[in-house]
Amino acid sequence: MNSKSITPVTNAPSSMQNEVFNEMSIIVSNAFNESEKASKELYNEKSKLIISAKDMSTAEKLTALNENYCTRHQQQSQNVCSHIVGFGIIVCVSVVTPVIVKFTQKMLVA
Repeated sequence: MNSKSITPVTNAPSSMQNEVFNEMSIIVSNAFNESEKASKELYNEKSKLIISAKDMSTAEKLTALNENYCTRHQQQSQNVCSHIVGFGIIVCVSVVTPVIVKFTQKMLVA
């Protein structure tokens, strides 16, 4: 094969990869923000219902508020974990895709 016909393999990420990375980052961030907003609204609504309940004693209200707080904390932790997993997937895709492209180019050239 002629050495001039070989396509050079570069290490620089393409602008398309950057665009995909940015778009995926925005999608994951928006999903995180929406789930956090929904969790906070649910927490506030439950708190209002518990506080305004007429058929509960003070001890029952405190217990219910404590459980509501624990649920909110658990949801926050889950949101953070899912956010980290989402960005981990994005990073893996952005790192693995160029490797696959380079490998494919090398196989085609060989």
